[in-house]
Amino acid sequence: MRKKNTMEKYKVQMANKYTEEVVEDLVDDQVFDSEEDAQEYASYLNGCAAQEAEILKLSNPFDYEEDYGDGENFEYVAVEIEE
Repeated sequence: MRKKNTMEKYKVQMANKYTEEVVEDLVDDQVFDSEEDAQEYASYLNGCAAQEAEILKLSNPFDYEEDYGDGENFEYVAVEIEE
C-alpha cells in the first residue's frame, strides 16, 4: 500500500472541452500548494476566457462566426501533479 504524500502539489491545465485533450499542461508556470487555490485560479481563467469570447463576438461577429475564441472550446482545470 502506497503512503499518501502530504506535500501534494496542483497545477492548472487548459483542455479542450470536447476531446479532453490537454492543450497547455502548466498554465502560467504556476504550481499551487492546495487544490482550492488551483481551482480558484482555474475558475478565474475560465471567467476571463468567457469574457474574452464575448468581447470578440460583440466586436465583429462576422469575423468570428464559428469560433468565438478559446472561451468557447477550452476550459481550465485544476489537477494534482503526479510524481
